[in-house]
Amino acid sequence: MRKGRSARLTVIVSVVLLLILAACTSGNGDGKDPAGTTAKSSDMTASGEFPIVTKTQQISIYTPKISWITEWDNNAATKWLEKKTNLKVNFTLAPETAAEGQQKLNLLLASGSKLPDVFLKAGLTTDQIATYGQQGLFLPLNDYIQKYGVNYKKLIEKYPSLLKQITAPDGKIYALPYVAECMHCMYSQRFWINKKWLDAAGQKMPTTPDELYNVFMAFKQAKDLNGNGKQDEIPLIATIDGWNGELTGFLMNPFVPSTGKGNGWLYMDNKQIKASYMQDGWRDGLKYLKKLYDNNLIDKEAFSLKASQAKVLIGGPDGNRVGAFADGALSSLIDIGVKGARDDFAAVPPLKGANGKRITPWYEPFGSPSFVITKYAADPEVAFRLGDALATDYSHDLDWRNFFYGPEGDTWVKPEQGVKGLNGQQALWKQTYQWGTPTDKFWATTGILYASADDKGTLAVTNDGSFNQEQILWDAAVNDYKPYGASIVPPPIFYKTDEAEAIAEPKTQLSNYVEKSIMEFVTGKRDIDKDWEAYKKDIENLGFSKYLSTMQKAYDRQYK
Repeated sequence: MRKGRSARLTVIVSVVLLLILAACTSGNGDGKDPAGTTAKSSDMTASGEFPIVTKTQQISIYTPKISWITEWDNNAATKWLEKKTNLKVNFTLAPETAAEGQQKLNLLLASGSKLPDVFLKAGLTTDQIATYGQQGLFLPLNDYIQKYGVNYKKLIEKYPSLLKQITAPDGKIYALPYVAECMHCMYSQRFWINKKWLDAAGQKMPTTPDELYNVFMAFKQAKDLNGNGKQDEIPLIATIDGWNGELTGFLMNPFVPSTGKGNGWLYMDNKQIKASYMQDGWRDGLKYLKKLYDNNLIDKEAFSLKASQAKVLIGGPDGNRVGAFADGALSSLIDIGVKGARDDFAAVPPLKGANGKRITPWYEPFGSPSFVITKYAADPEVAFRLGDALATDYSHDLDWRNFFYGPEGDTWVKPEQGVKGLNGQQALWKQTYQWGTPTDKFWATTGILYASADDKGTLAVTNDGSFNQEQILWDAAVNDYKPYGASIVPPPIFYKTDEAEAIAEPKTQLSNYVEKSIMEFVTGKRDIDKDWEAYKKDIENLGFSKYLSTMQKAYDRQYK
């Protein structure tokens, strides 16, 4: 009976998937090549089988170079992939920096010259993808997903909204997405407190904003907590370039949902896009931050401090002077290669709001457009098959790990039986390569189009009690933040050209104004109560209503 139900469910899921794919296709979305033919390559094997073609074919790929990848054409991963697929890869390497890369990309797209078969993580914006897709420069992939997709069908089944995330306004899909289930990243709005100071001051782990305030006061009033002979302790610091390191992320959530500056302080509420900074809860949160500031509990440089400068406060000649900070990782602000401060901090779970609830943004692994096939591809079906292969779940496939992470024995090894992974289960791999050192063994993250949470979960960890940031971040995500994760982060949105132009200027102006206002309200330059209405009026005058309504209209078109 159980097998029968399972079989029927599989059929139902398959039918629904086909219907969704069909619905996401409008007009000619069949992925035809420039000649208008759709014939499958006679050399191509069945979907999911390898090699992809029985006779060697050439495929050209445009992708940004990486300074520490010393070789691409003769890279061990390139050779492995060519043997696995029968595809000879020819690289065109773009500049490494985003600004230079975008400049070269713009010139290339506008030149009218022949393009490579594939753009791989080349920095194409959704606006560019939609625009050049409609012009026929990029091929629609809807039918390819339906006909030849294996790994992407699995991802679509796992994430039902994935198709909508990558569908352009004309209903066509012009790019395969990169989906990263990085556990550290999905719950990265973390807050770290100096547990050593907490114990010394006789305080417990705070659970509310008021309790955190009391802890900070205890840090301030205690005598020489860091033992350097000076009363120089700073209860709280913030950074302007850290990973969710600003004051208005973690500390705002007890008052109003906040996804942070990186997401424009925008959040979802019952399929409506809202701005945290226009809610009454934002005012309450600002008052709390001002209370901290007025009592000298926040570093006076909180609105200008960079992560590199914070490292001096935490690990300088005077020792660790910091009581707490927000950031996605300890290593952003601490030299974790040195004993001391790295061992002092513990993660603080989300603080309770007035309603007794805790929330933290769940940075859902949205699909990032990453694999585009151009009209110049001689065999687009084969190119698609390669893209689908790059979305292989290699977390339990050690053969494919040889491509994504380099050859076994060179960059990783199999752990002994009984060695645990981050997830507490039998580890499947142990990394022996120091990330960022020059290598010709793999492509870094360039070739990865799907990174399962089990990739890090199955990574071997030491059991000798030594410092291990990977384990600390994993445990914090799973135990301290995931239970309170809220799906409030706005998904990626494809805008029409006029919509993209309509929101570009207000987006920048609003972000700058809000950031400036946060500093002015918290430091007392502006009065939060007296100037609140004037503040909201200023925001409206910057085009806020049109900005928000344009986004909402595009969201409704794409997701409702």
